Amino acid sequence: MWTRENGIACLVLAVLTLAVYGQALGFEFVRFDDPRYVTENPQVQAGLTADSVRWAFTTFHKSNWHPLTWLSHMLDVELFGLDPSGHHATSVLLHLLNAWLVFFALRALTGDLAPSFGVAAVFAVHPLHVESVAWIAERKDVLSSTFGLLALWAYAGYAWEDRRRLWWVSLGCFALSLLAKPMWVTLPCVFLLLDRWPLARLGSWREGLVRALEKLPFFLLSAGSSVVTLEAQRAGGATAWLDPNLGERLASGAVAYATYLWKGAMPIGLGVFYPHPYSASGVAPSSGEVTAALALLAAITALVAWSRQGSAWTGWLWFIGTLFPVSGFVQAGLQGMADRYTYYPSLGLSIAIAWAIRAQLRDRPLRLRRAAAVCGVLLLAAWTVAAWHQTRTWRDSVTLFEHALAVAPSATIHNNLGAVHGDAGSLDAALHHYERAVALDPGHRVAHRNLALQLRARREFRRATRHWLLAQDIPLDSAQGELSLGVADEASGDLDAAVDRYRRALQLQPELAAARERLEAAEAARDR
Repeated sequence: MWTRENGIACLVLAVLTLAVYGQALGFEFVRFDDPRYVTENPQVQAGLTADSVRWAFTTFHKSNWHPLTWLSHMLDVELFGLDPSGHHATSVLLHLLNAWLVFFALRALTGDLAPSFGVAAVFAVHPLHVESVAWIAERKDVLSSTFGLLALWAYAGYAWEDRRRLWWVSLGCFALSLLAKPMWVTLPCVFLLLDRWPLARLGSWREGLVRALEKLPFFLLSAGSSVVTLEAQRAGGATAWLDPNLGERLASGAVAYATYLWKGAMPIGLGVFYPHPYSASGVAPSSGEVTAALALLAAITALVAWSRQGSAWTGWLWFIGTLFPVSGFVQAGLQGMADRYTYYPSLGLSIAIAWAIRAQLRDRPLRLRRAAAVCGVLLLAAWTVAAWHQTRTWRDSVTLFEHALAVAPSATIHNNLGAVHGDAGSLDAALHHYERAVALDPGHRVAHRNLALQLRARREFRRATRHWLLAQDIPLDSAQGELSLGVADEASGDLDAAVDRYRRALQLQPELAAARERLEAAEAARDR
């Protein structure tokens, strides 16, 4: 129902959101997945053609299956071409819509105005959400959340009014959310939490069973999406980059949960890439850090249990459960955590805190409630300013990557920054960052390849060949390695060194015809 209060809340949310993200309309595409999603993707650049639509529903490009996201990028190209302003505008407007949906969904679920607005306002401007909004390639996050929140709102209407049509609307929106990104696969579990609070639909065990069966189609959609997602990640090699053992997964997952909690309260030191603690660029947590993280999680769980508040249980389990699929227990890629992963789970924490504050202030004197409101406004203002500054780090690739290196140095970001400088013709800067990348991670094949190409352009053939072999995972002391290094020596004019390497190659593999031919030619040239 549209009321004056709802209108004012929506207006304030719009002002907050646009104050933070309006600047993004002047930003560029960044060289971090944006090329693969838009600027160098021929299917997306073709717009909404029959072939492109077919590709969107059948591809596992970027180790994902999210056809609705591809269609949204294609629609942007139809409307704006490759002008990044239009692409950014779409993401910003989707985020604003999501903030409104958070407000209306919580208002429909609880009937409470102030805490519903507080959660929506924090969602709109929290710095942890900048990555999801300002990064064009992360369109899938805001788009999937739009349909996930619509599903949540429809479910609230169904639960309170028992209108079957809204159940179907919720199921349809949930399916669309999964077609944009599988992040919302845990929504059926969230529905069960909401049935406990605030909907109070779980009385006897029989009612609980009925409510669980009611959500069976949602669980089936979640299971299907999970299977397709795992297959897409396996086919794209996303799970092959890093394979931590069970103990490392448990340790990194516990520390990640604790770090998300800290960054939620103190959103400083945010970057686009945090290397996995057990990767070459990462720093493994100490036993003390793991113990402290587990103790923190246990303490919060105990506090929630002691409070006996349904809202606290719903919010805390929402946060723990929805974050679990991306907590590192099923590892994909080299990141240990990511700000974007909090876009949906953080709602649980905000709900738990907002309704806990409401419960504590309900019977307090007016002056105390006003003081609490002032503190809330000041905190929201601080987060708004922090989000504005964090958004500015996305204005171009160099700014983004230099900020990321200041937060958490990694081979991945050094390699990307090297590519940016290389594209701009700053070859010395590119060479520096490629060298830093392979120093941090000697097994980073892409950085070795890029470094080899830079060195070859500088006619440093020996170093170039060494890094090229490392990029191909060819041992330097193998027959093929000796042959390639011999060719580099020959190109550098050192025929004696080339002859020695060709001979070593033949000792290792006597039937290597290429080494024999190169040896004969090199000896002839040397003896002339």
